[in-house]
Amino acid sequence: MSMQLLTFLQLISVIAIYLGVVVLIPAAVFHGKFEDHPFYVRYTAYTCIGNFYLINLVFLLQLLHISNKATLILGVVIPALIAISVFNWQDWVKASLVSAGESTRNVIVNTMGFRLFFARIFQNLGQATLTMLKAIGENLLNRWFDWVGTLAIIGIICWQYGGNLFQVYGYTASDMLVHNYWINAMGQNDIFVAGVYPFGFHCILYFIHAVFGIETYVLLRVFSLLETFLIHFMLLFLLRLVCRTESAAYVATGFYLLLNIWGKNAYMRYYSALPQEYGMIFILPAIFFLILFFRERAEENGEKGLKGKKSTTMLYLFAINVSLTFAAHFYDTIALGIFCVAIAIAFCKLVFRKDFIFRIVGAGVVGILIAIFPLWVAYQGGTPLEGSLRWGMSVMNGKTEQDPMEIQLEQQLNQSRSNSLEEGEEQLVAGKGSNGVASYNIQASAVKTVTRSTARSFFGKMATYLSGFVFISEKASFGAIVLILILCGFAVGTLNLLRRETEPGQMMLASALNLLFFCFLLMSREMGIPVLMDKNRSSIYVAYFLIVLLGLLLDSLISVAMIFIEGETLQKVFPAIFAVVCFTILGLVGWVRIPSKVEAFQKNGAIICVTNILRENQKNTFNIISANDELRMIEDYGYHVEAKELLIQNMGANVENYYAVPSTKVYVFIEKIPSEYDEPYEGSGQPVSEESARKPLPFNAGFNTYKGMNRHVTMSKLYYWAQEFRHMFENEISVYYEDDEFICYEIRQNVDRPF
Repeated sequence: MSMQLLTFLQLISVIAIYLGVVVLIPAAVFHGKFEDHPFYVRYTAYTCIGNFYLINLVFLLQLLHISNKATLILGVVIPALIAISVFNWQDWVKASLVSAGESTRNVIVNTMGFRLFFARIFQNLGQATLTMLKAIGENLLNRWFDWVGTLAIIGIICWQYGGNLFQVYGYTASDMLVHNYWINAMGQNDIFVAGVYPFGFHCILYFIHAVFGIETYVLLRVFSLLETFLIHFMLLFLLRLVCRTESAAYVATGFYLLLNIWGKNAYMRYYSALPQEYGMIFILPAIFFLILFFRERAEENGEKGLKGKKSTTMLYLFAINVSLTFAAHFYDTIALGIFCVAIAIAFCKLVFRKDFIFRIVGAGVVGILIAIFPLWVAYQGGTPLEGSLRWGMSVMNGKTEQDPMEIQLEQQLNQSRSNSLEEGEEQLVAGKGSNGVASYNIQASAVKTVTRSTARSFFGKMATYLSGFVFISEKASFGAIVLILILCGFAVGTLNLLRRETEPGQMMLASALNLLFFCFLLMSREMGIPVLMDKNRSSIYVAYFLIVLLGLLLDSLISVAMIFIEGETLQKVFPAIFAVVCFTILGLVGWVRIPSKVEAFQKNGAIICVTNILRENQKNTFNIISANDELRMIEDYGYHVEAKELLIQNMGANVENYYAVPSTKVYVFIEKIPSEYDEPYEGSGQPVSEESARKPLPFNAGFNTYKGMNRHVTMSKLYYWAQEFRHMFENEISVYYEDDEFICYEIRQNVDRPF
């Protein structure tokens, strides 16, 4: 089986498992509460409920040290069955049980034969299937534009982000190995193995791994595409909720996927399965259910009490999503908090009513407390905070610790600013190095589209920051365009309020305010306000939230156009015509973004070998010798020896000592063209060489041995060690796999007399 086909099957399996557990089970339980709502409301509710339950179930079982396949399955199945019987007793559960009971009684008293009994069963199943198919057919006819638009968005996501998954098999972010390690430790009920940290992302992957047996490294490889689907769907669904025209939502989401204006910082992390991006799934649903809370309360017309109210359900879902953002990554909670402040200002007449403010604030606080509780329990039990969370706590305490990357960026900024003061102009250029990490270089005399007077002004600097961090750096004018869109949002929102189109006006103002706040966040250090997140991370949210504002502006434009369109048929077809025209123009002017290829930190051959080795060997019967990339991938299945350790024991004075790797098979992973691994160097991309092999072995601490030129030296030494070993024991060693950049040797030995 080819690796592409295997990856496809793995992806389909993960998507099916995730949708089955996270969406279908909540749908079976709560469908009665949401049956009057559109599909996108139901889907969003089920997804959020499913994630919330699974994450907290895993937290509970891990903290009790009883988490395993059996307890996880029981923790899902038993509560689901109880909830289905409770919530749906008067619906199909009672009817099904009554019908089954009557049929069984008739069989027992011989008034019904087994043939008729089974015929009744198949007849009922057939009727239920026909009813379901009829409902689906009617939905397809009535909501054809939604179905076509959704399929188009799915296709674009697959084109933009799916192709890389089938070309590059390794981890595309260096910290994915760390997350692999943390998830592995959960298999021994050792959650927070490196310190207390938001573990929502890890809980979901651990659940799928523990219950369905999919290897963690496989999940980390393919889960990024599922994450990306969900992030874009939540953007689409929020726009479907707040826009009056359905085409605006699809066109805006399509622009986000296709426009060739974004800097790589704004979308490159979508190629990796990471906690922050997983938490992004729940930011817009929190706003989604807050808007629905406002609508439901308006329909309830101020009725007192909470029990049984639809608005209360929406408030619960708001709290769930607040909790989920913090459970995944505190950056997402910060981003949601900023949006909520914008909502509070724009919807002030509603929010600050006594029957609103206490409920909303209370729901938000409860959501945060639920997310913090398992972390607090672990911390009180003596587990220290992980480094990233310590930084987050310092922000909350007003004692922000500037990380090294930010310090370097500010040094470049200050140096370039002094140069620009002499020359009278400046520009921030955000580049993307081959190492996959954003580098920032401010170059004087480069601003072509922003005038000198504007560049010196506050908003001129803001436009420059936007251009550098969010958009393609050569097109600096895009930053100014964002500020113009924000002004348009304020103008159109105010106009809507004057026309008494209250919710559209308030949502427009909230989106414009939110985007403006994020512009301030980009310049937070310049303005002397707390730096809540670094500019590289905040740029992701700026691009994401910009599409919300763009969708609302498009919606206003289309709504005005619809006034002048006569005829019911043309009004139905116009959204499709508008969408086709927009994307046709986009293609003709050459503004369509070509999918990026993101290089991995492991060679494709290494992942192919890991996959085959795990399939061919029994557990704990093999060793892999490599740089420590594969250590966490095979941790639960076999043994690993670092290339550095092997070389140390086989060089110089140590060569007289006896050093063995005791297993039946030993696999040696060697990069014939060593990776840079996050550290470019002169001569990058060159094959291993005798010259590098003669250099001293790097004895740097930790992973620095395998970065940059050090990796070239280490791999060169390992390559020539393997050649000498092959010369000495040619019958016991063979090439297991080889391509242009990677080779794996298989060594077979007697474990009673190992080499």
